[in-house]
Amino acid sequence: MSTTDVIHQSQVEKPGHAVSRRYYEPIIFLAERMASMDKITPMPEQRMVDELAKAVGLEDVRRQRWFRDLNDNKACERIDLDTVKRCILVVLSLVMKADTQRGEDAKKYFSKIRELLGADPITVPVEIEEHKELALKYLKN
Repeated sequence: MSTTDVIHQSQVEKPGHAVSRRYYEPIIFLAERMASMDKITPMPEQRMVDELAKAVGLEDVRRQRWFRDLNDNKACERIDLDTVKRCILVVLSLVMKADTQRGEDAKKYFSKIRELLGADPITVPVEIEEHKELALKYLKN
């Protein structure tokens, strides 16, 4: 591990505790939107969203009424804590990282959501498995 890696890892903000269950729906909704941003949902991206949804006990989310009733603005309006805002950005950046073919639409969507949330920039691990572990720390107790 190089000095750069040590410095980079020390800048990753880890949660003190997992977010409340009441935030799972908007988080997973926004992750699904990120996965479908390029209109062609790649399997790794979709698997990542499904894995996160399953980890928090939300199965078959695309068929749920709450999912169909949400949109980007409604989902962001339900978020009122900085920890949850960071969680969403960690999750969205993880989904984006899982898509090796991501385009500008995904980056623009990430920026749009960050702006809607009024969230500060985040630092995440470079490695996808470490990034996924961080996302799960935000989501699961």
